[in-house]
Amino acid sequence: MRPLLALLILLTAPLRAQTSEPAASQTRLQKLELTYQDNLRKVQAPLLQQYLVELKALADKASPLEAATIQAEISQVQKLIVEGGAVDLLPAKPLASERKGKAPGIVFTLEPHEAKPAQVGGAAVPIGEASWTLSRLPAGNYDLIVHYACAELPAGGNIEFSFADQKYTREFKTNQITQATNTFRVIRLGRLKIAADVLGQPLIIKSLAPGDPWLFIKQALLVKAPD
Repeated sequence: MRPLLALLILLTAPLRAQTSEPAASQTRLQKLELTYQDNLRKVQAPLLQQYLVELKALADKASPLEAATIQAEISQVQKLIVEGGAVDLLPAKPLASERKGKAPGIVFTLEPHEAKPAQVGGAAVPIGEASWTLSRLPAGNYDLIVHYACAELPAGGNIEFSFADQKYTREFKTNQITQATNTFRVIRLGRLKIAADVLGQPLIIKSLAPGDPWLFIKQALLVKAPD
């Protein structure tokens, strides 16, 4: 019995020695996650403030029933702003390797009047299909973040966006529906990975669901992401 016990001890000793490594890795990942969330807050702060202004304006014109729902949303946004929180814009958490590198920063702001078809007077762009032509996009990784409204979600409510030789699909879900077509939230559609500088190419966003536009974009941001 004693030789067998000694053998078991020898076999399990390396396993015990390895248990400290995941803990150390987890600590590093937690630090990276905190850095990522901090950068995310900096990007979202202006959008959250604008969203709050629009909610308050909407509440002033709303019926008593609608006002209660809007006020609940206002309270949630105010809490996020006061506590320095961040809205989860990601479909899934990025890999640790994607979070390394320089801090993100806004590179391009795509406005409705710059779109095709162009919108005037601050009106949101209906998607349908719309595009913005970028004179130059330097090589790097970019998160595409949009300030959007989606009051109704049709069957097959997916959005496709493409740039140069890249094409991605983003599924919208019921928890991403907004109160009305003039109530806006923010969402990350996805990430572009640009290997070399691209000149004069359109960024195209289109609905994959047939029928009338159901997604409206008030502003789109291309945000430099970690390499």
